[in-house]
Amino acid sequence: MSLTDEIIPRIEKIRRTMRRTVVERHASAIVSVVVASVVVVAMADRLLRFPSGFRWVILIVGLGAIGWAVSRRLWPAFRFHPSLVDVALRIERIAPPLSGRLASCVEFESSGSGRGNPLAARSVRDLQTRITTVRFEDVIDPTLAHRLLGLAVVICIATVALVAWRPADASIAGRRVFTPWSDAKWPARTEVLDRLEPDLVHARGEPLAMTADLVRGDPASDRVFLQIRRIEDGDATEWQRLVLTRQQAGRFERIVDTDADEIQYAFETEDDETPIRSIRIVPAPSVRSAIAVVGPPAYAVGRGEIRSELGPGTDRRSRLGQTVLEGSDLELDLVLERPIPIERTASGAIDPAFVVRTISVPGEHPVKLEVDAADPTRWRLSTRLERGGDVEIVLRDQYGLRNLDPIRYRFSTVADRVPTTTITRPAMDQTVSIDAVVDVRAEARDDVGLAVFQVDATLVRNGVASRVETIGSMKRSDDPAATTADATLDLGFEVASVEPEVGDEILLVAIATDEFMEDGSPRDPVRSSTRRLRIVSDIELLEQLQSALGSIRRSAIRLDDDQAGIADAVRREGVDRASIREQGRLSDRIGSAREAIESIEARRGSNRLEDELLADILDQARNLVEAAEAASDRAVSALDRAERENQGEADSAMNEGEADPGTGFDSDRAASDDAEDGATSENDRTSEGSLSDSEADSDLEGSTGTPFDETGSMDRAGSGSETDGATPGERSESRTESRPETEAERDASEAQEDVREELADLAELLDRGEDAWVVSRKIQEMAEDLAELQERTSDLADETVGRERSELTDEERRELDDIARAQAELADDADDLIEELEARGQSMDRADPAQAAGLREAAREAREQGLEDQMREAEDRARENQLQQAGEAQQQAAEALDRMQETIEESRKAQVAELQRRIASLVDSLQGLIESSENEIIALARVEGVDDVEGLAERSRALIMLNGNTLAVAAEAAAAGPDGDRIARLVQRAGTSQGAAIGDLRAGPARLDDARDNQERALSTLREALELAEDAAEELAEEQAEERRNELLAAYSEVLEVQVGILTETQRIRIDEGERLGRRSLMTSRRLATDEETLGRRVESIRLEFGEVTDSLVFSMTHRNLEAWIESATEGLREGRPDAATIELEILVVEALGGLAAALDQEAPDDDPFADAENGGGGGDGEGGQQADSPPDPLIPPIAELKMLRATQQQILDATRRLDSTRGPEPTSTTESRIADLARMQADLHAVATALLQQLQPEPAGVDDPEGTKEESR
Repeated sequence: MSLTDEIIPRIEKIRRTMRRTVVERHASAIVSVVVASVVVVAMADRLLRFPSGFRWVILIVGLGAIGWAVSRRLWPAFRFHPSLVDVALRIERIAPPLSGRLASCVEFESSGSGRGNPLAARSVRDLQTRITTVRFEDVIDPTLAHRLLGLAVVICIATVALVAWRPADASIAGRRVFTPWSDAKWPARTEVLDRLEPDLVHARGEPLAMTADLVRGDPASDRVFLQIRRIEDGDATEWQRLVLTRQQAGRFERIVDTDADEIQYAFETEDDETPIRSIRIVPAPSVRSAIAVVGPPAYAVGRGEIRSELGPGTDRRSRLGQTVLEGSDLELDLVLERPIPIERTASGAIDPAFVVRTISVPGEHPVKLEVDAADPTRWRLSTRLERGGDVEIVLRDQYGLRNLDPIRYRFSTVADRVPTTTITRPAMDQTVSIDAVVDVRAEARDDVGLAVFQVDATLVRNGVASRVETIGSMKRSDDPAATTADATLDLGFEVASVEPEVGDEILLVAIATDEFMEDGSPRDPVRSSTRRLRIVSDIELLEQLQSALGSIRRSAIRLDDDQAGIADAVRREGVDRASIREQGRLSDRIGSAREAIESIEARRGSNRLEDELLADILDQARNLVEAAEAASDRAVSALDRAERENQGEADSAMNEGEADPGTGFDSDRAASDDAEDGATSENDRTSEGSLSDSEADSDLEGSTGTPFDETGSMDRAGSGSETDGATPGERSESRTESRPETEAERDASEAQEDVREELADLAELLDRGEDAWVVSRKIQEMAEDLAELQERTSDLADETVGRERSELTDEERRELDDIARAQAELADDADDLIEELEARGQSMDRADPAQAAGLREAAREAREQGLEDQMREAEDRARENQLQQAGEAQQQAAEALDRMQETIEESRKAQVAELQRRIASLVDSLQGLIESSENEIIALARVEGVDDVEGLAERSRALIMLNGNTLAVAAEAAAAGPDGDRIARLVQRAGTSQGAAIGDLRAGPARLDDARDNQERALSTLREALELAEDAAEELAEEQAEERRNELLAAYSEVLEVQVGILTETQRIRIDEGERLGRRSLMTSRRLATDEETLGRRVESIRLEFGEVTDSLVFSMTHRNLEAWIESATEGLREGRPDAATIELEILVVEALGGLAAALDQEAPDDDPFADAENGGGGGDGEGGQQADSPPDPLIPPIAELKMLRATQQQILDATRRLDSTRGPEPTSTTESRIADLARMQADLHAVATALLQQLQPEPAGVDDPEGTKEESR
């Protein structure tokens, strides 16, 4: 068989198989991929819902990929046609035995060259032998192609199965994949519903909740979107796609703002959406403005109405800024942003139910609503504010929209509280005398206004309220709209005005009623807590005051002990902050004692206790405690200064020790040596000082004959020093052993010593004053009891005159026995009183010899006048019903008691006069000492130095003489009474400084600088003593002037009372001009003339007795007028002419005497316009307007003359008015005479006033007293 028949067909078959396999493989792959891709894209589209554009992309990309695969894979496969040689070569690669033979043979065969070529023939034969063992089919492996074909078949079958199973889905998928432009859609797997109301109208500005429900789908994974756009003024915005927030279950929500006219929206999910809807946006109903007018209740119309702009009710302006009363009427005028529908009844009135739903107010009072018909946006609501709270308004429009923000108007109200009232003075219950004037201050407050405010005094006798009087009340304003919410009543309640008796009680209560009205009725008055005034006798009240003084005395003793303890602690331990604090506390306690004394003085003044002895004791006690307080303050200041100095020295020593630590031991030793030297030197000085003191004492005894320690005051000072354990000099020595005493420490020690001395004097004064006061008050009490008994005796005598005891009724006999028993008790008391006078006089002999002598003289006067005998006789006569004789005995006993009181008073006056003389002498002595001390200081300055032995000896002798004179003046001061004790201590201190100066001069070597310092200190102390002495002299002069002023006042008051009586009787018998008196009236007129003449002589005697009256320009003018008027009135009465002219003269006399008394009465309320001129503008703080450094007031001070000037001018004015009201149309001689007299009085007044003003003018500035200039230069 030829090659062509055997091999070539086989190779061609292989070539065909190869081409088929390649086409099969590529076609199967393309079909598999395309079909599978279509299925995958369809499934993905079902799951993901590809949009049309994305599907377009997939389609285009798919078609491109298919085209590429066909052109690059399938089409080349169809065109695959290899040559037989290529197939043979491929076979050779898999069949090595045919290598190099098969392809050659096929080439030979194809070209025909092998037929004639033996080599080709031999190659063919060799090929034929080898080809039998080779399978050409092995060159092709169709496995892959078959597999791809099978895969394509499987994919196609699966796809066909899917299409057959879900043809609708397959159709949708085919259309969505192959025709993306179509509207084919997958069935929705979610569903969303719009939950907003159709045709919704919403309030602009209020956030809107866009709500949708996902009724199909998984709320956890599926998302709901909002497509929205806003339309404003016809312009629409772009659509926005917003994600909704899942709420509970399948609810989705998104809050959007509503700042537009319209909103268009739609909800959508990935495969569902709702139709587009519109929401209309309109403004919510609201209030544009509101004006509130609040009127007070009718009873509080004076508060006025309140008008306020409250705004829209949604900001801070909606609160009324003021609190109003409950029950106030409210009118609220509202302006709405736009009208809202008003619900009305069938009659056209506003439906009350609508008002209740729309307006709510605090309280139950109904609301009245009015709407302006012309402008429905204007509302007015009226109501009554029964309590505070919010007026809330809820507006609803035709769409059912409500106001966005709550509209509330807040009104704060306060209930009209009941008024409060209290009595602040007196602060507590008191015991008072009948003559007391109690300072009452009552206060009342109300939140609206007080209608009535008064203070009532209720007299309670035997537990029963017997009398109620209003002692003060608030004055209402004439303006009915004016209100008083806070009132204070300051009253001077005169206890005697309610006519109490000893043992009664007066209840003071303040009563207040406010203007509150409820249903036309006021509320009940409010009463304060009661202040109880218990009426006691003057004696009992004075005993209470004396008891209070006893407490102050015990307090002074305790303070003295505490001061001693503080001073001892300072000496032992030095000055520290603790000692300064303790001294400060002591000052506060002394101040409390001063306040207690001032309180006692105030009680004495308010109760009008005219007890000069008690007044003197209180005045002296106040001076002493003020001096003690000032000394304690000086001690605090000195201790503080000493503490600072010691601290500075310690700091300096510490700094020096740090700078040179190596010399510490040497410095300590040197300090110890210096201390020893200082102690030795001080001992020398002390011995020298003692020597000089003894010499001074000897000089003093030789010159005055009065040892220094014989005075009681100095004995007490010495004993006080002994209680401290050392004298001041010894304390100084003990301190010097450690270190020298600084000036500040010395000042502190002296001030502490002054505190103790003042407190000791205070305790002694109160102890001594108690004795004198007790006996004086017992005499007064006995006189008052006797006067009462005299009155009872006189009354009973008038009833039983001419009858024996047996003829008396039982009641009269009981009264007679009571009088006799009371008279016997008085007799026993008189005996006890005389013995007590003698005993107390003896006990006070050392403490107060002058006062003791007065008490003994009073006792002697009582025995000589037979006080007890007269009492016993009155008792016996009363028992026998001889009441006339009993009354005479009682009168004699009363006169004896009066003489006893006069004796004690004269003794006191003599004591004051003697004290004044001694103080004046003391001032002269101190001035002499000061002049000598100044000369000695000048002489010491001229000493050349410590080597001037002769000059030092001369100065030492001169200082010894000066020291002796100083100690003599100290003794003189100690004998000058309580005021002199303080002066004596200062002079004694000056003597101690002088003694130290003597010791300095006699030291070896002399300490000239120390001597000068000690002498300067002595001079300063003497000047201080002189200042105290001058103050005491001025005070005594003022007291004497005040006493004489009171005597002159009493004299004027006495003649004024007589003149008033004469005027009253004259007016009873008054006749008109031309008439004549009857016989009886004529006798009365002549008797009145005699009385008037006597009164004239009394007025003249007053002018002669008080020479200062003649020296006073105004008073002397008034006396001249008085004498002329009295003489004329006397002449008219004697001639039987008690007509208008005579009565006018008597009226002038009464007015003049009243003006004189009022001008001298410094305790009377003063409203004169000249007060500022007299008091220097109120700058003085002395008594009676007197400044601290001014001389004492004379008997008739300038202020009294100014007052009398004013009184005289008022008198002329009143007389002119009386003349004008009584004169007829035609002038008469009497009228012309009276006019001339008034003109003369006015001229005299002008002249006197001019002279007085010139007299009161201050001296021109710059005019110096030559003597004063000389003293100052010295």
